[in-house]
Amino acid sequence: MKYLLIGINGVYNYGCEAIVRGSVNILRAFDPQAEITYATLSPDYDRKMLADCGLEIIPRRFISRFSFPRLARRLAACLGIEIPVMFDLKETATEKKYDYVLSIGGDIYTLSPDNKEYPSALMLFGDYCEKNGRHYILWGASVGPFSANPGVEKKVKEHLLRISGITSREKKSTEYLKSIGLGGRLLECADPAFTVAAEITKETGSFSGAIPEKIALNLSPLSLCYTGQGRKNGIAEHRVLVGKLLEMFPCEIILVPHVCPPDEGIDDDYSYLNELYCSLPETLRSRVRLLPRGLGFIATKTELIKCDLCIAARMHCAINAMTAYVPTVLLSYSSKASGMAEYVYGSRKYVCALENVLNYDFSGNINLSEQHCLLKARIPAVTRAAYSAMKIFKAHGGKEFSGC
Repeated sequence: MKYLLIGINGVYNYGCEAIVRGSVNILRAFDPQAEITYATLSPDYDRKMLADCGLEIIPRRFISRFSFPRLARRLAACLGIEIPVMFDLKETATEKKYDYVLSIGGDIYTLSPDNKEYPSALMLFGDYCEKNGRHYILWGASVGPFSANPGVEKKVKEHLLRISGITSREKKSTEYLKSIGLGGRLLECADPAFTVAAEITKETGSFSGAIPEKIALNLSPLSLCYTGQGRKNGIAEHRVLVGKLLEMFPCEIILVPHVCPPDEGIDDDYSYLNELYCSLPETLRSRVRLLPRGLGFIATKTELIKCDLCIAARMHCAINAMTAYVPTVLLSYSSKASGMAEYVYGSRKYVCALENVLNYDFSGNINLSEQHCLLKARIPAVTRAAYSAMKIFKAHGGKEFSGC
């Protein structure tokens, strides 16, 4: 069968790389002869990073945020007028005769921080696929909540009832979707990234004691949009965090970027972490190292395995560490982190709200051996849960899918 993967801009976001790699693993486990196409705004870079995946990689059409249609749409939205615009692969989806179109964007079916914007273009595209005989599946998703905007919630629910199915990647999304009557369209599975296994993992004997000697720290400029901090205040607070960790533990800190766009835009972990690194006093900087730009998901995992503890704002950075059995604390700025921690650890003990990070008792809350053993016991089951997403394809052999 033929599959089209859509919904992400490029694998410069290492989490997106993990989702693509994981989706390929799941599809090939279900259908060894699968013909898989992946659409991206960064085809040249993505072909290099995904060369071992056996994918056809096709370009998406880039539409500048300053183009007339997008500016007109934004102006109309300010006036309370919605102008629907369809996703840019309409002809591709029908002409190439794909059997399945998978929306793999992770958490794009959510409201913007101002509760106004939602994935209307993808929703129109999904409806178009279904009308033209292509199964459209919302894949490995965190969804909602949309309750802060009831009008949008109604539109999203109606759309999700029309598509072929949803695989939810964590319990909070599953509970929300059930609460609005979508349990019958739904499978709860772990994030596809959990199938991107580490070649080596952290072993119990590699911990020299209860105190971490090397800490991986991932901080995201995107999170500042949710916490309401500007970049300057964010840097200042995170500089204090680095100082507290170095005072608390006799350790080295590795700053880990997990999103490195080619244009070095606002949502660029590397530029943010480099700014943080350069702002540190020399007495602290000598104990801090910044990983280079553009390593990718696999090479970053190799660096994470060398650490005793990972503290991550990016969810897929956390998954990258946890799949190698590296004890991890998730810094939460959206519902997906707490949902994911509960999925993996069975509780929210190792979640810290990002706006509260300076008050989090790292020395009192972390237990390296306990976390490591918990991950070693639970990650294999979580990986199997990720592969269970293939059940959604078996549902389309002439039968209506009946989910959770």
